[in-house]
Amino acid sequence: MSDNVIDQNMSARNELHLFIFEGGSAEPLYVKKLEQNFMGGRISVKTVFDAEIYQLYELLKNEGFALDIVNLLKERSKKNAELLRKA
Repeated sequence: MSDNVIDQNMSARNELHLFIFEGGSAEPLYVKKLEQNFMGGRISVKTVFDAEIYQLYELLKNEGFALDIVNLLKERSKKNAELLRKA
């Protein structure tokens, strides 16, 4: 196995996956199952937009998709800010 392939495999295991939910009730249960069955223990950060996800799309679209989504999520709630600070 070449060094490049090893580096790619190692970085894939260290990737963070950001999940953005409309609300905080049912969706995290689905992600937990995804993590267990498909993500091989990779780290994920679960945040809540606390509105229809279409509203997030509209914000992104209006900014030409050049919006810093992490900062936007931090501004939406203290819990998001704490989760994203740790990540």
